[in-house]
Formats: sequence, C-alpha cells, structure tokens
Amino acid sequence: MRRSLFALLVLLLTGPGLIAPAGGQSLIGIAATVNDDVVTILDIATRTKLVILAGGLPNTPQIEAQLRPHVLRILIDERLKIHGAALEGTSPPEAVVEERLTFVAGRNNMTVEQFEAMLYRGGVLIETLRDQIRAELAWNDAISRRFSPDIRITGPQIDDRLRRIESGNNLTQYLAAELLVAVSQPGQDSEARAAADNLLSLVRSGVPFSLLAQQFSQAPSALNEGLLGWLNSASLESEIESAVVGLAVGEVAGPIRTTSGYLLVFLMDKREGDDISGAQVQLARMVVPVQPTAPADDVAEAEGLANSIRSQVTSCAEFEAFARQMDPVLNANPQLGLGLVSQLPPEIIPLIEAAEINVPTPAHRVTQGFEIYMVCDRREGGVVTPNRDQIQERLRTEALNEASKTYLAELRRSAIIQIRN
Repeated sequence: MRRSLFALLVLLLTGPGLIAPAGGQSLIGIAATVNDDVVTILDIATRTKLVILAGGLPNTPQIEAQLRPHVLRILIDERLKIHGAALEGTSPPEAVVEERLTFVAGRNNMTVEQFEAMLYRGGVLIETLRDQIRAELAWNDAISRRFSPDIRITGPQIDDRLRRIESGNNLTQYLAAELLVAVSQPGQDSEARAAADNLLSLVRSGVPFSLLAQQFSQAPSALNEGLLGWLNSASLESEIESAVVGLAVGEVAGPIRTTSGYLLVFLMDKREGDDISGAQVQLARMVVPVQPTAPADDVAEAEGLANSIRSQVTSCAEFEAFARQMDPVLNANPQLGLGLVSQLPPEIIPLIEAAEINVPTPAHRVTQGFEIYMVCDRREGGVVTPNRDQIQERLRTEALNEASKTYLAELRRSAIIQIRN
C-alpha cells in the first residue's frame, strides 16, 4: 500500500499550506535502512507532521528539525517490531486496526471520516497513522505469543508485592510518567544521552510530556502516554527515587541513566499516604464497541450484548477477562487503578457511587460504544490495597513489558542499521 500511495503522498505533502522539505531537501530518498527494509525521507516528513498535528505544536522549521531525529529513531524501532512480529507470524486483522483508529478518532470527538479530513487538511494521509497502529498491534501480539506461555506468577511473588504495597501505603505517593531513550549497545550511550537532553529541552519549551512519551518513548508505557500511576519509595528504583523526591509537581527529572537507557520522569501529582481523604475506588472499565454512525439495529445489538455481560460477571477478574475478549484494543487495559471518586468525570460519578463491589454498572453510550464499569474495591479514606488477582495481573503485565524491552534490544543489536546523512 505504501508504494501505491507514494505519488499521492508526494502531491499532498508539497501542496499549498502542507508540509514542505526543509532547506530544499527532497522528500524522495532513503534516510535509513533496517536489514532489508527502508525508512524514507518521506516517512520521516509525514510522521513528523503527524506529531505536530497531534500535539497542536507550531509548524515551524525549528520544531520540525528538533523532532526529526526522534521520529527516525522510532521509525527504526517500528521496522524492527514488524520484523519481530513477522518472525512470530503475527499480523493484526484490518478490522482490529480500524477499531483502534475509531478509538483514536473518538478520543478527539470525531468519526474516522472527520478525523481523516482533519489530517488531510494538515498534510497527512490517515495511512500514516494506520501504519503506526499496525506495527504496535503486531508487536504486542508477538510479545504475548512468544513470552506468555513461560510467565509463571507464583504465590511468594504475590505475597512479596503485597507486603511492599502495604508497607508503602503511608509513604508519600507520586503520580508519575516516564519517557525512555533506550541504549542497546555501549557505543550508543552518548547518542542516547543527547536525544534525551533534546527531549527534555522540548518539554521545557512547552511541548506536552504526554505527547513526547506517546510518540518517542521506547518503553511499553508509551502506549499509555508514559503513565506509571501512583508510586511510592517502596516501588521506585533508587536512582529514580532520588530524582523524584525533590521535584515539584509539574517538573521533569532526568536524564536518569538506568539499565535500559536514559529516562525522563514527569511528576504529575503527589500526596501523603495518611492524608488521602474521601471515598476511593479500585475501578475497572470495558467498552462494548459500536460505531458512532452505526445503524439502529447494530446499536441495539451492542447494548443487548453489554447487558448480557453484566448479568454474567461476578468478579473483577471475570470482568477484565470479558473485556479483553470483547475487544483487545479498546479494552487492552481494563483495570483503571485506584482513585478518588471526586476526581472521576462528573458524568460517571453517580454510577460509581451507586455501584456495589463486583457488580457491573449499567451500560451507557459513549463515542466508542457502550461503557460499563466495575468497582473492585471501595474505602472511605485511607488507601485501597489491590487484591491478589489484581496483583497477579500486574506482575504478569510487568513481566511482559520487561520481555518486550529485552526482545526489542536484542533485535536492535542483531540488526544491520545504516543511517544516511
């Protein structure tokens, strides 16, 4: 599809008001080779434009020049992920790609058609975003297929994590996000440090940390805009703890050298463990998908399915399993974690306040379909400790994330990568 769209892309990207080559550089050429695959100058131009549109950034030559090296780094990673997925024989069905695209458009309060028109006006074909989605879906499937059978979460592991959580309940807690620039080989250290410094300068110039983490972080948390959730000193690595503890809310620490590379950490909020007041809930969410413009019969069918699920599930573990089976893209992370009821979106607070533990809420219509919540635990003040099933799932996710980083680093080390000036 890339070849068939090439001429159209060149036409679009050189049209009035759309992206143009910086400094007279041609869009037709190879920027890098990754094994037998290529990253073209056009690939970099279109992805850079997509990042600028997504973040509402000023479309200036300076911003483009700052973003291009990071875009190239991530495009190289995508080629490696596609290669790794091919080795595992994974390729996402186009229907799943379209579901994810619908989700992205819905987050922008648009249909896919409206979203495509918006991208087109900004100089980007929607196929650029589809390519990004395909790579991530194929990679996630490959990681799960390759490593899931060997992951065993034992009782002692759950006990140890539970003790650590409970021991940290009264400590200061930090709501943090991360951005990783990976280092796979010793010779890449200075280059990675320079990339991390450049990203830090972009954050300090006003570019949203969440955008940079989503687009350029090489950690699995990039899929969730780098969000790590609430952490305390019992769950932070020592070098990260020493950097975060002295931060004010809204500040960024780093670059911090870790075993994986250079890390930027953004402190979004903090609270004292013994100062948490108000009702808190451990919350899970699922969406039964149906298109915003679907016929009435399809909408009714989706609503009926949502009500059927509500009558069948009696625990959060069942709820999360149903959610992932229903739609592995929209419901990739059913467990939303712990939060104050007062900080939830106003439209769902009545549902959550009325909900019983382990009983699904009534389904209500949202852009992506019908949304259902489940309260897994509730406490008036204090801290809610996750149950053993939730801890087991968290440990499993962490193991898969670590496997993902390790496998991608192996692919980088074994690949033949040539960057052309």
